[in-house]
Amino acid sequence: MIKILNSLTYESLYGVSDVSIAKKDIKECLLKLKRVDALRKCLEINFGLFLNQNNGDYQTRLINENFNKTGIRKIYKILEIENKDIKEICVFYRGQIINLIWYILIYCPSEGGLGIKDGEKFSKNFRKCILIVSDLINAHVHDGKWQNTHDSFQDSVAALPAIRQSMEYSNHLDMYSKKHYLLLSRGYSIFVEIFSGEFKRKFFEKFNISLEDFYSIIFAIIGQLLNYSKTWHFNLDTFVKPTKKSKEVKELLLKISLTPEELLEEIKQETNNIPAENYEARAITTMEKILRGKPFLRIPNNEILLTDATYLIQFATVGPLFCLTKSSNREIFKHYGECFEVYTQSQLKRIFSDKKIINNHSIQRGRKKEGCLEIDAYIENGDKIFLIEIKSTFINNAKKLSEELERKYCQKQGIHQLAKSAKLLSIKSKKEINEIFPILVVHDSLLDDTEFLLNKKFKKMLDGSTKTITIKIHPLTIISIDVLELLPTNINLERLLLDYFNYINHQTVFITSIGDYIMDSNYRNELYINPDTMKKIEKILKNSKGFLFSEN
Repeated sequence: MIKILNSLTYESLYGVSDVSIAKKDIKECLLKLKRVDALRKCLEINFGLFLNQNNGDYQTRLINENFNKTGIRKIYKILEIENKDIKEICVFYRGQIINLIWYILIYCPSEGGLGIKDGEKFSKNFRKCILIVSDLINAHVHDGKWQNTHDSFQDSVAALPAIRQSMEYSNHLDMYSKKHYLLLSRGYSIFVEIFSGEFKRKFFEKFNISLEDFYSIIFAIIGQLLNYSKTWHFNLDTFVKPTKKSKEVKELLLKISLTPEELLEEIKQETNNIPAENYEARAITTMEKILRGKPFLRIPNNEILLTDATYLIQFATVGPLFCLTKSSNREIFKHYGECFEVYTQSQLKRIFSDKKIINNHSIQRGRKKEGCLEIDAYIENGDKIFLIEIKSTFINNAKKLSEELERKYCQKQGIHQLAKSAKLLSIKSKKEINEIFPILVVHDSLLDDTEFLLNKKFKKMLDGSTKTITIKIHPLTIISIDVLELLPTNINLERLLLDYFNYINHQTVFITSIGDYIMDSNYRNELYINPDTMKKIEKILKNSKGFLFSEN
């Protein structure tokens, strides 16, 4: 869990701490800069952050490139006072760049203004904007969220939205073990192999290409940009010319890209009735949502700019879902949840190939007329049972995280289902069961840090039982699909969970997620992309390359 601690602030270099003055300053600076050049500078930095994650040398390089000698001397002076090394600070980060895009859209002139070629005149204004945005983010995300009321649990709950926002803003997708290809493989499996014919037809009607062709094109684009050429911009005509399906590639790129003016117009349309006091934060959130579905910008001369590599990969993972939501919102999300469940169950079957797994297992309630409870996966391991619920629900509003968790994960399904099932098994089961391990597998990887809160709700549901529970029910474990996919076949899950419980036993409030525990322990050495998935990835990439590109 991280708070964005940016030791280099606008106040420390320019002596301005008043937010209203900072906003006035950013407007004055951006009015001097040409919009296209300011965007190009932002996106170049953002792509570099993606390629150089956790790389202090890259931060140092960015400081040297974007600050003059006076500014660099001030930075070292600040670090000396705070007893920090230059590699320890984070001056440039992903969320800052994304927020700055919004300010560039509304303030920078589309014509005229200082460009990158103007050197220090351009850089002087640009670096001020970078620091101002960091201060605005810290004020918006963190102010008032870090409390000390002597109720550590409630203080931690109050801090959850800030923690989630910090994680979203601080990090690009983890590139550990080619994880972006694993995400692409998941998207392909769900939408191409599991998705129903009805929704595939709806996708074809909207995009005029099949989901299979969609993934061939997206795989090729991602492979070309992120792995081969390692570039964040390209000319549309030059890019599509050597492809065998140039028309289809061009049409798709035009549909998933916007000009800066089109992006601004879409934001305005979706935030038309938002009150002035909430407008800026809502507009930035809306822009982020739009860019997740259209991760490219088009600028003059048919040049295409990648706004954010993480958005591009997320688009390949769940993009088809959001492409269809306007026409059939509830139905498509429900169907996606069903497909995600099937995909997750296939991962469980791979991991526990030596265990008895019952998918969609029915557990009889008290009387027959009361019906059954259904659990997504029921795994037997001798006298121990793993109860698994699978949830694909997205958290949409970080500010109302506790309310969304309650509504989407604790009522009727999810944790409620696990608690009810565990209690019923402990009371009604005719089999000899001594221990139950309840597990919630989630699509949203950032839910890891809510485990302390969801566990408390789970325990409260168990304590509400009117009958004595004689079986040992272990704490709730939240495992993201990102972690589950990397678990090796036939892993001793009982040993892993018991080691994990022992590790977190001494933590009072915030609980280290099982994903973080694995990455910081010897279990990390057991993680790998399983051979079947690797073969699928290699096959898709090969087919994609052959489908689109000529030998030259």
